[in-house]
Amino acid sequence: MTGRHSGMVMLGSITVWKNKYDASAKLYSQLRQEHLDLLNKYQKMQQDMRAKNMELADMIRERDRAKNDLARLQGSPNDEIARLRKDLTDSNNRVEELGKNKGAEVASLLGRFNREKAELERAAKDRQTAN
Repeated sequence: MTGRHSGMVMLGSITVWKNKYDASAKLYSQLRQEHLDLLNKYQKMQQDMRAKNMELADMIRERDRAKNDLARLQGSPNDEIARLRKDLTDSNNRVEELGKNKGAEVASLLGRFNREKAELERAAKDRQTAN
């Protein structure tokens, strides 16, 4: 009886361990499946985040471009007036410089004319006194 009894105890112990193993295997399989599901969800969320980040970056670029366009359009009249005033000042300075240069040129021509006139008058006087 002890042999048979120890065989039954052994068989009961094996059955208990087999049941524990089967339960552990089932739990492991369930946990592994949950892990894979969560991993897939995580990867999908990452892809969605990348797409959202790209969309956000595009929106920010578009916003910045619109801000720059608005600033350019709002600043245009003032910038245009400032540019025209600078052009006018530059033109006035050039005219003044040209006036000075032409004045000096006219003075030089007038001086040369007066010298030549004086030389011709002297030459005419010299001829008259020689005749």
